[in-house]
Amino acid sequence: TALAGPGTGLDAEHLELVHGLDREATRLDRLVGELLTMSRLESGQDLMLEARSYPEIAGAVLERMAHQLADRRLVLRLPDNLPAVQIDELQVDRLLTNLVDNAIDFTPAGGKIEVGARVEGEQLVGWVENEGPMIPAADLQSIFDKFWTGRGSGTGLGLAIARLIVERHGGTIEVRNRRTGPRFQFTLPLAVTVSRR
Repeated sequence: TALAGPGTGLDAEHLELVHGLDREATRLDRLVGELLTMSRLESGQDLMLEARSYPEIAGAVLERMAHQLADRRLVLRLPDNLPAVQIDELQVDRLLTNLVDNAIDFTPAGGKIEVGARVEGEQLVGWVENEGPMIPAADLQSIFDKFWTGRGSGTGLGLAIARLIVERHGGTIEVRNRRTGPRFQFTLPLAVTVSRR
């Protein structure tokens, strides 16, 4: 990265080579990070469960990814009165990051990405939905498998990690094709029981 900066004295050909090496190093770093995360989740490493605000976690993820979302139309459906969820904040941050990253890759410029949540019984139902191509019916069951990918680049681990995170929290995750594009929907446990009358 330092070699790609201004003032290094490299000519255009060598700068392009350095940029390529930098991209590959970033990709390798991501792959190693995702493999480590997958290994920890599969080994049953304890989650650090706390009562946390889901809208705050979602807001932090979206703020961090604002540059990638700049040419997409972001719609939030996160009511102010959502109760806290009992979660490992770092893992749910990764869950949302992976789902939003996936949505960005398959949403054309100017397209809509929706991030939302609602309460159903004693669970929070969250989702990330995007305008874009439908997922072929044959892929709906395998999309969360390790190393499955529908894009030319990527590790094929992002959605598998998302599934493991949700399952470690006792929830479920699925993808459904909707009229405008796919919706990835998952459940997380509430920190308190919501009384219903």
